[in-house]
Amino acid sequence: MHGGLVVLLVGYAFLPLADTTLQLLYDGTAVLALAIGFWGLHTYRPTHPRGWLLLLAGLGGWVTGDLIWQAESWNGSSFPAPSDAVYLASYVLLGAGVLAMVRTRRSGSDRAAFLDAAILTTGIAVLTAVFVIAPVGSNVDLSTLAKVVAAAYPVGDVFLLATLARMLTSPGSRSSSYRLLMAALLVTTVTDVTWNLLVSLSGDASPDRRWTNVGWLCGYVLVALAANRPAMTQVAEPAPPSDVRPFGRRRVAAMAVGLLLPPAVLFLEGLDGQVDAWPVIAAGAAVMSVLVLLRFVDLFSVVQTQAVQLAALARTDALTGAANRRTWDHELSRACQFARDHHRRLSVAILDIDHFKAFNDTFGHQAGDDLLQQAVAAWTAALPSGAFLARYGGEEFAVLLPDHDVRAAHAVITDLGVRTPLGQTFSAGVVERPDLGPNNPTILVAAADKALYRAKRGGRNRVMTATSTDLFPAQQPDGGTDAVRQSDSAQR
Repeated sequence: MHGGLVVLLVGYAFLPLADTTLQLLYDGTAVLALAIGFWGLHTYRPTHPRGWLLLLAGLGGWVTGDLIWQAESWNGSSFPAPSDAVYLASYVLLGAGVLAMVRTRRSGSDRAAFLDAAILTTGIAVLTAVFVIAPVGSNVDLSTLAKVVAAAYPVGDVFLLATLARMLTSPGSRSSSYRLLMAALLVTTVTDVTWNLLVSLSGDASPDRRWTNVGWLCGYVLVALAANRPAMTQVAEPAPPSDVRPFGRRRVAAMAVGLLLPPAVLFLEGLDGQVDAWPVIAAGAAVMSVLVLLRFVDLFSVVQTQAVQLAALARTDALTGAANRRTWDHELSRACQFARDHHRRLSVAILDIDHFKAFNDTFGHQAGDDLLQQAVAAWTAALPSGAFLARYGGEEFAVLLPDHDVRAAHAVITDLGVRTPLGQTFSAGVVERPDLGPNNPTILVAAADKALYRAKRGGRNRVMTATSTDLFPAQQPDGGTDAVRQSDSAQR
């Protein structure tokens, strides 16, 4: 069936046939292509069929317009004619079909793609207005109605180009059916633009149409092929949230073309020393300036949002959502400085989940990850206002407790132990910042760490308070403290 369409297309393009036979072959090929397209829609039944229905209805309108035009030509009707109404309505159906697909393909707002397409479309609109629509308006041989109808054709072409650009910049499937459909729309639009330009430049609405008809038939055949593939069901399907089209070279090139078209039109108009269309060019340039400004505002907004997200990722632990070690070091230093300057109490606690390695070995690493996540959620909800929890490393966590003496801090941490999920326990060491002596945050953490390891050696599932010896240890041989940590790490 598909091969038969291609054979009919090739036959129309190259066989030396009489005009009447050619016309019948053209009409038959176009009608068959549409029938095959509707058959594919019926066979595969996509979830979102509206776009396909509107597209096929639009192409069917053009075929119907051709049949009416042929009957009009036999009777020698004048322009505009009833066929023009059918043709122009078909532009609306085609564009609506593409936009219906865009609407279902995108997930949420896609303002960036809309602005990119609008920039290119505005440039093309300026070019069309100056070189196609303006000559139609100045043609004294046409009536007002004829001028309006003649100008509506290039406006329809601009509309089709706009919807095509919008579809190309939308996220979603890039399947074989999508590519065939995009090729069909591109061939159809380019052929129609070429036809309208020829009519505008020559004033002849009935030139030799065979080679332009080949372009339209190619569009019909490509749509039929696109609609008769299993992948046609994916063309109008929503894109996943992760499917983001980068701001690549093609989009930059499309924007550049759109931006350069108004000055190119101005240059061409100025070659003869007259720029009669300067209001159109100025209006187009103004609109494009606003669109480009909005595009850069959009890009800047995206960059700002990503910067905030990256900053948040840099401060938090990816697994649990708690603050990470880097953020802990910063907050601890700031809290110590504040407590010293304002003579406020400050306590620090280090928590280590008991037998975490054995829990992982028994239930699996995913269960271990779940335990850490649930523990952070439970502890965070129970901490008093102003407290700060961070993942210190592995199954070890650190807590800042401003305005808490060591007894109050001990009570808070003991309460967290009761709330530890999945029946698990932790050992902890608590220390209060001394009023006198060194104010080094590292000393506080080291003291809390020593108390933690006493809790480990004492049987786990307990909270120990750091002693003055922990805070102001006697000079030890090199490696003393590290050796204690390394010897106890195996007990976890």
